[in-house]
Amino acid sequence: DGCVIPGMWRAYRSSFVAAASSAPLAIAFTDHVATLGVCEGRSMQPTINPIPGESTVVLLDKWAARSNRINRGDVVILHSPTQDGSMVLKRILAVGGDYVARADGRGEPVYVPKGHCWVEGDNRKMSHDSNHFGPVPAAMITARVAYKVWPLREAGKLECIPAPPERVWQPGRNFSDLRSSSS
Repeated sequence: DGCVIPGMWRAYRSSFVAAASSAPLAIAFTDHVATLGVCEGRSMQPTINPIPGESTVVLLDKWAARSNRINRGDVVILHSPTQDGSMVLKRILAVGGDYVARADGRGEPVYVPKGHCWVEGDNRKMSHDSNHFGPVPAAMITARVAYKVWPLREAGKLECIPAPPERVWQPGRNFSDLRSSSS
């Protein structure tokens, strides 16, 4: 009853060896290249979780973050600058070298230092973002959201939406354009 027949052991052994040898590749892939993530919350509505209480499953492109292929308008996952151990989902409005006007239009435009970015939620009323904590180090970004996978009715490539020109001044643009439009 408890004995393994030698022929069956060979079959189990080869399956076990195949699974064990592919595990490091799978771990390396999900740690460094891409993985799936479940997004909850309201700060990125309507882009993510358009129906309150519903989660969205996304494909996270970790390689883009590791290779610095993150651009203005991309939606990213990053370590929360205010809550240890938490991750947040936001859109990049500005990158190092840019000036950005706060969403409420108050105060002077904020300079985004090199190696940093300005992130905001698409649902500004429900988002705790750079308008509250300022520019964040780009090194805090762990992945770019490439695709929505679930729910199926929402599945597809995530659109890169650049910041409105009246909010962000990029090098080469007349700074007075931003100052006059943000007042």
